[in-house]
Amino acid sequence: MTDWWAEMMRVASWHCLERVAGASMGRVQVTQQRMEERQLELESTSKPSRPDVVKLTNEHATQLYRRPACWRKHGRSAGTSRMSGCMWENQNIRVKKVEAPQGDLLAKKQVQVVIFTGV
Repeated sequence: MTDWWAEMMRVASWHCLERVAGASMGRVQVTQQRMEERQLELESTSKPSRPDVVKLTNEHATQLYRRPACWRKHGRSAGTSRMSGCMWENQNIRVKKVEAPQGDLLAKKQVQVVIFTGV
């Protein structure tokens, strides 16, 4: 009787394990099928926007080059305008230094400057 009982327990436990494994495999297959369906759904919804994404990526790549070039150009022009402004101020100072003594000389010698026109 013990052999018979042991055999029944072994068959029952084997049957129980098969049912659990079958149920687990069924759930795994259902889950896998859902995941495949979602993947297909995502691919179908993202397909129309792929050309736009490629276009934006290309534009972004060109903008990455353009921006620093614009900044360098702006920096050069700003530097050039600062430099020309400084040069203009220095020239203005030199002109004032020359005009002051000429004005003093003209006042001392009372020289009259007459401009003749060819009429």
